Amino acid sequence: MQARLDPAQPTAHECMGRILETRFGDSEGATPHYKRALRRGSTDAQMHYLMGNFASARGQHALAVKLHTAAIALQPALFEAHNNLGTALISLANAANQSHTHVVRQRDSWRAAAKEL
Repeated sequence: MQARLDPAQPTAHECMGRILETRFGDSEGATPHYKRALRRGSTDAQMHYLMGNFASARGQHALAVKLHTAAIALQPALFEAHNNLGTALISLANAANQSHTHVVRQRDSWRAAAKEL
């Protein structure tokens, strides 16, 4: 007898993603399955945590904050999610600060150019 997984259920995609990542080292191949699991209502804290890590690695810090926060809500003792939430928040703040600094410098250069007119 062959076991079958219902592709409409998040568990099927959670399992496929984990197999691809852990057995074959294929994080990129696992990512679409993890995304599908989340879209289908996964309540697996580890799934949210892993996708938060992927989001952070891609510079999507706001998404990482959302995913790590969800992981913590599902499993408050998942200390890795707490740690990575803090890291994502710091990265988000740094990105905002860099953006603000760029705007201020641009404004100052415009003011200097206007004075020369």
